[in-house]
Amino acid sequence: MKECELYLLLENCLFLNREKQKITDKLNELKTAAYYPRNQNISDEPKCGNESINRLDIYVIKQEKLEREILILNKQILHNWRIACKILKNATSNNEEIELMRMRFYLGWKWKKCSAAMQKKHGGQWNINKVFKVYRLLLAKCTK
Repeated sequence: MKECELYLLLENCLFLNREKQKITDKLNELKTAAYYPRNQNISDEPKCGNESINRLDIYVIKQEKLEREILILNKQILHNWRIACKILKNATSNNEEIELMRMRFYLGWKWKKCSAAMQKKHGGQWNINKVFKVYRLLLAKCTK
């Protein structure tokens, strides 16, 4: 288990970030439905003649539920990242490499975006090939 602990932690961070993005997309759809109520339904329930339920109340309840889910996911991501970061710091003292891993797994960025950010901040040697090479080398160091 020790050999693949870092890999599992990083992949779990990435999975949780993807789940967070799905919830964020749902939240954005909900906000759109609140701004344009005639075009979309906030509720999944069929329409009925009873107008005693306020559509704004339904919106607020769903919004709060989705925001709580995002907070829970953020805590899980942070917990996994802290453990992974300790393992990474034991494997390398290079802050650029740890920064790359933070962008990819803690923030959930795509590899291409990570590469572009590293190029902008640290110079042109950070192309996509170097990004993958650093990732593989870090995993190899941590599994020894």
